[in-house]
Amino acid sequence: MVLKLYGVPASQPVRACMMALEMHDTPYEFVPVMPGQKKEGGSKHPSFLQKNPFGAVPVLEDDGFFLWESQAILTYLAKTQGWKDIYPDDPKKQALIDIYFNYHHTNTRQITLALFAPIARPDLKVTEQQQAASLKTASAVLQQFEDIFLAGTPFIFSDTPTIADISAYQEIGQCQEKYCDLMDFGAYPKIRAWLAAVEQLKGHKSSHDKATKFFSMIKKAAAARKSNL
Repeated sequence: MVLKLYGVPASQPVRACMMALEMHDTPYEFVPVMPGQKKEGGSKHPSFLQKNPFGAVPVLEDDGFFLWESQAILTYLAKTQGWKDIYPDDPKKQALIDIYFNYHHTNTRQITLALFAPIARPDLKVTEQQQAASLKTASAVLQQFEDIFLAGTPFIFSDTPTIADISAYQEIGQCQEKYCDLMDFGAYPKIRAWLAAVEQLKGHKSSHDKATKFFSMIKKAAAARKSNL
């Protein structure tokens, strides 16, 4: 059976899965599901909660098997589809990917919660205190990428791209001026080089083109918020 991926291209975790699938020309059916909505076609609708009781996207369906959490999906796909180019057999290299994945949700993901979610996901009801805390974390993340994750390699702890880069890029890359214009990367040369390198990978353009209208909407809304400050 053809794989099914549930979500929306505007979602960073969904886009990570899309990019990896399209990078490898892996056939899949995309099923639109709106995050946070309780009506039919939304992630909080009872029919979708049967697939993921947490009511979040993405969800991968593989012959009746349902899997959620994008990094679990990426790892599962790499193993089942034989994507050794982005998930090497070497246990040490896999462990370095795991280090990043364990870091991601309480660090890199905070960039989206600080800058993207208050505009795109009012249903999450991000408070000013939460946003301030996430902004502080986001600033630290950029410096940690510069000083640690990209300190000696062009990709995250690696000379070649892995699923760690595909996951991280979605949170950071969307903040560039050409997309949502949410952060200035002028002080981070290694991050700028890394962003450019990831953007050369197959699957990047096709997955991001599907979110172009949404990026424009966020960019416009973010500009309006700045002008009102």
